[in-house]
Parts: sequence; structure tokens; C-alpha cells
Amino acid sequence: MTSRLQQYGWNDRFAASFDAVAAAPRVPARIVLEHTHIYRVVAEAGEMLARVSGRLRHRAGERSDFPAVGDWVVLEPVADGDARIHAVLPRVSRFSRRAAGDVTEEQVVAANIDIVFLVGGLDRDFNPRRLERYLVVAWESGARAVVLLNKADLVDAPADFVRDVAAIAPGVDVHAVSARDPATLEVVVAVLGGLVNTRIVAALAAAGRPAVGLTGADGGVLRLGRREPALGEVGEVVAVDPSLLGTIIGVGSTPVVASVGACDGALLNVNADEVAGAIAAARGGLLLLCTDVAGVARDGQVLDRLDANGAEQMLADGSASAGMRPKLRAALVAAAAGCEVRIVDGRSASDLERALRGEPAGTMVTAA
Repeated sequence: MTSRLQQYGWNDRFAASFDAVAAAPRVPARIVLEHTHIYRVVAEAGEMLARVSGRLRHRAGERSDFPAVGDWVVLEPVADGDARIHAVLPRVSRFSRRAAGDVTEEQVVAANIDIVFLVGGLDRDFNPRRLERYLVVAWESGARAVVLLNKADLVDAPADFVRDVAAIAPGVDVHAVSARDPATLEVVVAVLGGLVNTRIVAALAAAGRPAVGLTGADGGVLRLGRREPALGEVGEVVAVDPSLLGTIIGVGSTPVVASVGACDGALLNVNADEVAGAIAAARGGLLLLCTDVAGVARDGQVLDRLDANGAEQMLADGSASAGMRPKLRAALVAAAAGCEVRIVDGRSASDLERALRGEPAGTMVTAA
């Protein structure tokens, strides 16, 4: 029977490292979430909060000596408080960046990653040089890199792109994938509706928030139409029935909806931003569209506020980036229905907290 730790990647190598530096009552655990000065860890007994011990804090010569997400650590459970982290076990891989500030210092953002998937779209946003930089980061981390070239349906000869990327990525598996391909859609449904959805539900439950995972096909939440036959297994939202979501929320749970729906008995993939905008428009309230930048930028400046005319103009003149375009369209749909809409940096806990409190964060998109 697989133990809880083995499910999180525990193996003989980490066990040997632990045995060399620790003994009962201390136990091994893995960092799954990092807050300011506190961590969420998984041990064999379950999840708990933990803090760095005074001895480890004193001995840490630099920031990279502190635990990061993915690290295996030596943990001392505490009956009536947060557990204590006494040591970080040797890492087999590490993703790092320069820490903020004037002093050049390494900050480990993730550790002990086995495989990293580098995803690049074969659309106008495809950039081989950027992919090459990501490959360098992956190689330096010690993890195995796999390149996925998405949107292969947008080019005439995806095999040429695979060959070109393989030339700059020796020894790396390179795959061209497309939502037009029914076989690829099966993977999308399995991952979004199964693995990813379940992990989000589990993470919410661990944080004390009950959740229910479902797809847009469940309970007829989403009714889809097929976008264009040439695009293959890609849908667009025609209508939303929010009654099942209301039932789930009514019993105190959070619905987690995977962006997959049904059309005439067939499953289709649909853009997640489009789904979010349509559901928000049907239910009302606050919509936060999360991205990896501070907000909507125009002429190099992040906008505090953007009305519908400004958003439409950015979509028309091409000043909105490829990744921002579906978010702007979704924001317009929700704002027109009376929702409060913000496009925020989903990596920033402080930005998300401010937005949830109704305070300025990211870019507010309004109907007028």
C-alpha cells in the first residue's frame, strides 16, 4: 500500500538523507505551500502548519537555505501549535530566481521537481528564443524538460516546428498538440476534469474550505456550441445554467468548474476565461481574472481602470497581448451583466486579498 509520503514523491534517496540527520520524534515532511514566515507541510500524519526553528534560522547563511515549495524537511510536530522545521534535506533539483532587493541573492521558488513542461503556442506569440531561455532554466534546475507546442492546428507543418525546437533542445522530448485532435481532447478532459480539478479541490479542503469538483458538462452547467469545424474540438459558451452551482454554494461548498462542456453529446474544450466570464454574468458578483502580470498594460503602464470602449479599442488595434485578449473579452461580458471585474496578478496573495476586500488591485474593467 502506498503511503501518504510516497504519494508526494518520498523515495529511498530522501529516506537515506533523513536517516543521516534525524530520528524520532522528528519526521519527514514536504513543503506544499509557502506563506510569509509560515509553511503548509504534508507529513505521514497529514497536513499541518510549520515554522522554521530558531536554530535553522540562525544557521541559514542566505535565503536559499530556507525551505521552498517542494522541499523535504525534518519536522518536529507540536501538540498545541505550529510544527517546527529543523533542516532541509538535500535537493535533487531547484528552480531559482534573483530575490527582490539591492543585494543579488538566490531565491528558490520550487525544489525537487522531476519534470517541467514548457508550453509554447504555435501562434503569433511563439518565440523560440524565449523557449530557449526557459530550457536553460530547466536544465540548470536539474529537472527533466518536456516541450509542448500547443495550437499546432494554426500552422501548416507542425513537424517543422518540432524539428526546429528539437535542434535547440538536444535530448528533450518535443510534442506538437492541438485541441482539434480528438485524442488530445481526451487528455485535456482527463487532466482538467480529473487530475487538476481534484488537486484544486484537495487544496481548498486542506485550507478549510469544502469544495466540489465538476466540469461544465455536469448538470448542464455549460451549454456549448462548436466554434468552427476547422478548429476541431473547441467550443464556445452558448448558455449557462447556474442552478447546480447555487446548490453547491448553498450547502457551504465551493464549486470548481473545469473548462470542458458538451455539445450534441460530444465533449469540447473551451477557453477558461470565457467560462469564467459567462458564469459570472449568469450569477453576478465579483469576478477576478488571474494572470501573471500586474494588470492590463497600455503603452507600458498598468491601468488602474479600463472601460468597455478602451478594452474594445485594445482588442481592435492589437495592443492587447495574445494572453490578455480572452481575459478582456470575458471581462466585458461580465461587466456588461453588472459584475465587478478585476484582472489581477494571481501570483500575488496581497493583490488577491485586496481585490476580495473590494480594494484597488490590478485593473478594474467596467461597462462604461
